Amino acid sequence: MSNIQKVAPGESITAEWANALVDAVLGLGRIVGVAPVQVQASDLGIQISLASLPRFDLVELQDTIEPLDTEKRAKRFSFDPSETDPWIDADQTLEHTADPQHGLYLAGERHLAFFHAGAGQRIPLPGVQFHFGKLTATLAAGGSATAAVWKVSSGSPADSTYSVTAYDWLLPPGGELPSGTPVLLLFHLQSKRFYVAASNAGMGMVIGKTAGAIAKGSSGTVNVFNGTAGSEASSGSTITAYNAFGDVGAVKWVAAAQINGQWYLIAAEC
Repeated sequence: MSNIQKVAPGESITAEWANALVDAVLGLGRIVGVAPVQVQASDLGIQISLASLPRFDLVELQDTIEPLDTEKRAKRFSFDPSETDPWIDADQTLEHTADPQHGLYLAGERHLAFFHAGAGQRIPLPGVQFHFGKLTATLAAGGSATAAVWKVSSGSPADSTYSVTAYDWLLPPGGELPSGTPVLLLFHLQSKRFYVAASNAGMGMVIGKTAGAIAKGSSGTVNVFNGTAGSEASSGSTITAYNAFGDVGAVKWVAAAQINGQWYLIAAEC
């Protein structure tokens, strides 16, 4: 930018001086800011300021947050290195905490919370990841069922009194998990669903009856059965299982396990 000198009274203005003034004025409109400095131009002039920085707080949820809830409470934690546990209750309740992902947050969870200015809500980070639970209905292969979400209260498992819909991902054809089965519920971010990721049941094993004789060293069809022990019934699903043992006749009870993606007979009715 040219060095423009002031003009004294009676002194003539040259084209060179006027052009330098115009260049200086135009240069003001090309001011740019490097974060966190921001520059905004308006009819009132040019405003130079510091951009608002994201606000994060370490919080513990005071309310359970159900899918798409807003206006829930959380208490803020601060840091005091002189304490045995340096993360201490700041004795400050923060309002306006919300769920943006169709999840379920339980009271007592600790999160880093981001304040979303547009929504006027605090968003817990990370989002819902998993819960412990128990099925309250039978979960069939490829289906869904209601699951009660469990928490840990005073060091022991306890029903949170909240429930979610749990979907199957791992059960074999015709397989099912009965009501009351303890499960690990994994929240899938893309589908916004809870899936049963593990249980205390044998999710890779089935029982059933051979559709026809299966000779040793060959594969055959097994009709998968499920239900209460002693009164099992056909599920309508079938699997193809390899027989590495002795010959098995038609319509015989068998048990099969899935190993490396292949079904194997592991027990058979004589």
